[in-house]
Amino acid sequence: MNWKDFQENIFTLTENDIKDLMKEILSTYKLAIAEINAKLEKVYLTTLSGVDPSDSGYFIKMLERNRLETLKKEITKEYLAYSQRVGQMLEHVVSISASNAYYRSIYALSWIDGKVYAPLPYSMVELITYGTAAEWKAIPQKLIDKYGSLLNYVAQEKTLTQMILQNRTAELDQILRAVTNGFQTGASYPQTAKTIKEIIMSITQKGGKSTMTGAGANAMRIGRTEGSRA
Repeated sequence: MNWKDFQENIFTLTENDIKDLMKEILSTYKLAIAEINAKLEKVYLTTLSGVDPSDSGYFIKMLERNRLETLKKEITKEYLAYSQRVGQMLEHVVSISASNAYYRSIYALSWIDGKVYAPLPYSMVELITYGTAAEWKAIPQKLIDKYGSLLNYVAQEKTLTQMILQNRTAELDQILRAVTNGFQTGASYPQTAKTIKEIIMSITQKGGKSTMTGAGANAMRIGRTEGSRA
């Protein structure tokens, strides 16, 4: 095996791991859509069955017995669980990308000069992935002396954790507002379910190209940009 083959094999293995994680992220969002819309459908089939949607009939019915708040709490619990799972997978994507970039570079150096280079400390991987104060403090001075300024290993703007939390908060707010607005305007279940799907993840095919929107698109964007940064 020559150097080019060796390098490409290592790259392919890690890239396949990342692709598998990205696919799992999409599957997780599909499950979130199914779970949330199932809860919404149940409300339409039971509580709202026979209710006149005009003059905010749905909304008034949902306000009775605190039904709307109960539903929103259930939806919040479901979405947070799935979104947190996605967040963990995005963290893996970045950490794998970080390790991949480092080891490809030292393999190149060792191939050239024959030296043995130290493995990348896990604390450095955590710093690259999260970039929070806790990770900064965990890095001893000897590693800073060896690997250089920590500024070279962290995002220059928002950390991965900040981006994930910011998107999660905005996505959940959109979902809850869509549910409330649906009841207020007398929207049917298919109409509100379609809106929720678009907020979480909608994939359309046009001219042989796929277009993704919503939380799924946000996650893919983070995976690509932060993976590349690492």
